[in-house]
Amino acid sequence: QSLTSGPVHCPLQDLTTFAQKRVQVVSRGEGNQDDPEVERDSWDEQRLRALCAKHGWDFEWMTEDGERRRRANERFTEWKLEESMASFLHEDTAQMPDSQPLKSEEVEVAAPPVLQRVNS
Repeated sequence: QSLTSGPVHCPLQDLTTFAQKRVQVVSRGEGNQDDPEVERDSWDEQRLRALCAKHGWDFEWMTEDGERRRRANERFTEWKLEESMASFLHEDTAQMPDSQPLKSEEVEVAAPPVLQRVNS
């Protein structure tokens, strides 16, 4: 008896799964049909300004004047901090009874090791 002489059984569930997989394979084979989005590789002023606006940053080119101003402000801030700490320490020691001026602590520096030649 041949296999095709009898009734052919085709379950609907298997046919639906097969059709879904076929649609997925065909759509992957056709590829992405959308228009591509291309971004420039370089960071020009327009793109930098847009990025700064997006994040709420201030835009400033790193010119020599801007960098010089930033470094001067850093040095001034450090100087003011050192000045305020020195006056704070001076006021703090002046208010202490029997206070004596603080002596700077001397740091002992270990002598470098001496290399000796060993005769073998």
